[in-house]
Amino acid sequence: MLGAGTQTDPYLIQTESDLRELSSNTSYWDGYVELANDIEMSSTPFPPISQASPYFTGVFNGNGYKVINLHIDGTGLSRSGLFALTGIDSTVRNVGIENPNIINAPSQSGALLGRSNSFISNCYVLGGSITSSNGAYIGGLVGYNANNSIENCYSTALVQSDGLYVGGLTGIESATTTSSYWDTETSGQTTSGSGAGLTTAEMKTQSSYVGWDFTTVWGMNGDYPYLQAFGVPTVPSKQESREVSSYANPIQSNVNIEIQLPPQTLTIEVNSHVKPIHSHTERHIASFRSVEGYSSRIVSSVSTSVISPNNNMIEVTSHINPIISNVSVTVYRQPLEVIRNVFSHIRSIQAHTDTITHLDTLPMVAYITIVENPSNSYTSTNPSNSTHVENPSYVEVIE
Repeated sequence: MLGAGTQTDPYLIQTESDLRELSSNTSYWDGYVELANDIEMSSTPFPPISQASPYFTGVFNGNGYKVINLHIDGTGLSRSGLFALTGIDSTVRNVGIENPNIINAPSQSGALLGRSNSFISNCYVLGGSITSSNGAYIGGLVGYNANNSIENCYSTALVQSDGLYVGGLTGIESATTTSSYWDTETSGQTTSGSGAGLTTAEMKTQSSYVGWDFTTVWGMNGDYPYLQAFGVPTVPSKQESREVSSYANPIQSNVNIEIQLPPQTLTIEVNSHVKPIHSHTERHIASFRSVEGYSSRIVSSVSTSVISPNNNMIEVTSHINPIISNVSVTVYRQPLEVIRNVFSHIRSIQAHTDTITHLDTLPMVAYITIVENPSNSYTSTNPSNSTHVENPSYVEVIE
């Protein structure tokens, strides 16, 4: 909880958790405590503040804010309310309790205080209910107002109990109450230990509230009075430090960033080392060509290598007597060199090959090799039954 508990630096209630901490930690009970905003409560039963000694003796200032949906189950408690019992000369002021739900209320129960020894001013209870089977000293705002005073307060809460001393504003009083009221219709109570009973219509009429400050403290807009938020403390901003870790490819760099922000200079150094990147790129261009020939069936391997001093596109037209063959051309592009390999498979029988290469004005050297048709070879699959196969080739180079 923020604050030091002094008048200039009070403990600040900003959340339900803070309010529950106030209930459980007695070290806060003799200091200054303030609401920093409206507190929306959960459905979890709230344990009343100051249920046992040393009791609350400090100053609780709501600053015009409210506690909404306060839920208390009084089973097993000696008193119930936002505060169970306060010490002598404590103060509770400027706070609203809206839509409270207090069930199984024991004796000395109210939405704000069970038993009060406090100075109470500018407080209200709007809607909700306080119910008990047979508890005594049950009131909408305070169950038992034992000491000091209640001033400028009201309650509209439903109050139900079959016990003694049950009232719309307080159950019983042995102190002083001034300019405080309860709604006789919504409370279900026509009597109270203190205060003045008004109808709902009267409770919604500003002139009914004698001596109230409707300029700086209270407001009204055709309904029940509401507290204006005032004296709001300055809530210091929260600061967080976070460490973020990132895992990626190892990259380190040296970056010096200098930012001129008069009158100061901020220099940030980031170390970075980028590993060299090596790449190897190969480009292969393949094409398939159909070569038609009209002659006896032949199978041969033809390898043609063309070497030219320049990177040029060279078209080679070959008319071979053998029939259809697949030609795979692989071109490796390097500076000033083009190499092409042509593979042809033709059945082994006599073949005549004409290769005409147009190289414009550039010289060309062509090599034709019959791979699968060696001369002076014997074969048992030669239907001509010859032991020597001739395969003359004719190459014409046109410059």
